[in-house]
Amino acid sequence: YQYEWERTRLPAAGSYFSVGDFLFDGGERIRVAPGVPNGIARGPDIEAKDSGQYGVGLRTHLGEFDIGVYATRFHAKTPVIYSRPGVGGIPGAMIGEYQHVFPEGIRAFGVSATTTVNTVNVAAEVSVRRGTPLTSDPQTVIGPVLADNNDHPLYAIGNSAHANFSLIWTMPRFFLSDEPSLTMEVAYNKLTSCTRNCTPSLAGGNRPRGALDRGVDNQATAVRATFAAPQRNVMDGLDLTPSISVGYNHGISPVVLMGPNNGGDATLTLGGNYLTVWDFSLAYTAYYGKENTATYASSNPLINGNFTFAQTL
Repeated sequence: YQYEWERTRLPAAGSYFSVGDFLFDGGERIRVAPGVPNGIARGPDIEAKDSGQYGVGLRTHLGEFDIGVYATRFHAKTPVIYSRPGVGGIPGAMIGEYQHVFPEGIRAFGVSATTTVNTVNVAAEVSVRRGTPLTSDPQTVIGPVLADNNDHPLYAIGNSAHANFSLIWTMPRFFLSDEPSLTMEVAYNKLTSCTRNCTPSLAGGNRPRGALDRGVDNQATAVRATFAAPQRNVMDGLDLTPSISVGYNHGISPVVLMGPNNGGDATLTLGGNYLTVWDFSLAYTAYYGKENTATYASSNPLINGNFTFAQTL
């Protein structure tokens, strides 16, 4: 049982790794157009409750495999967006407000398995989610319409299937290192059904998928691999570990934001330890993929959704 809900901590607006100035800590308003003083101010967040998050899991051994089965109920840690238009007749005054909304009551059921084959540890997990928020465009709350994060959502909701595969390989020694290693993870998710706010009649006649962003695919995959080549006792008491990590995303997920479509990043890292006390690291990351801002300059529903799903870094 989880006694307290906390949102995911993400880069604040204006920082280097921020993907949008209206999101998360420091986000204060949305400018409607360059040079126009009016804007949409940030209103109070609709946070999830501390209660209502719990789960149960069972683990057992089956031959050479460790098997786990679990069920859980939780609240979203990242938000969807509501906007509430107002009257902007005064120059410089706000013409409405927007809110971060954290959906409640997501259910997940899954099974996992792990085993070791020679020097390779492999693990896999498959799961389904019920009542999960989907990748939705910001929704406009007009007049007396009820809009919250549980009984009266305006964002799209549906069911999804997920699969994860990972391995840790302690590789044979060779000329680069006496103890090289390779770790890799593959994540896959698929929208199995959209159950709420998924039709034009519920979210605007010009949007064929309702609140669901029209740019998403039905499925998406992400891959990340890291190769490390530790060097022991390079100098007296000094160990160094050079490594390279590469990530790649394919598809635009309808369930979770996995990064740019057909893009990703590559990181070179030099880590070290001195006298088994002092740890340090230096890393360089290059981002690749089609570049764009996080959101389109125009959100005309006849042309595109709100999000570009491109490389923003």
